[in-house]
Amino acid sequence: TLFSTTTAGTQTTSTGTTTQGLGAMAQAMILVDLTATGGTDPTLDCLIDTQFGGTVWTNIARTTLMVGPQQSVMMLSKDVAPGTVVGSANADVAAGAVRAVGFGDNIRVRYSVGSNATSQVSFTVYVSAIG
Repeated sequence: TLFSTTTAGTQTTSTGTTTQGLGAMAQAMILVDLTATGGTDPTLDCLIDTQFGGTVWTNIARTTLMVGPQQSVMMLSKDVAPGTVVGSANADVAAGAVRAVGFGDNIRVRYSVGSNATSQVSFTVYVSAIG
């Protein structure tokens, strides 16, 4: 489990825990499991960031906007063709996208909840690394 939380009835934008030691892995599967929602207009926007070295985080994956209990799977791979142009690394990727840049040794979860002050969600993010 990379990260698990239940928000407490307020609009929330936050950063979850960091998973380390993925540098030797060739692929990673990220599963976002939105198990419960409550309040008015609950939504979850979940992003995955990585560090390629140093302290700078780069966004590499993002779910579509999740409404109601559901799951979203993102596959990350270091098998990227040399010279692939991936766009600006300074901006978040579009909803439902994975940036074709692989991933570094560390990954983390960022998320934003709800469009209303009473929105609540419960979700867990799992990571499975494949050597």
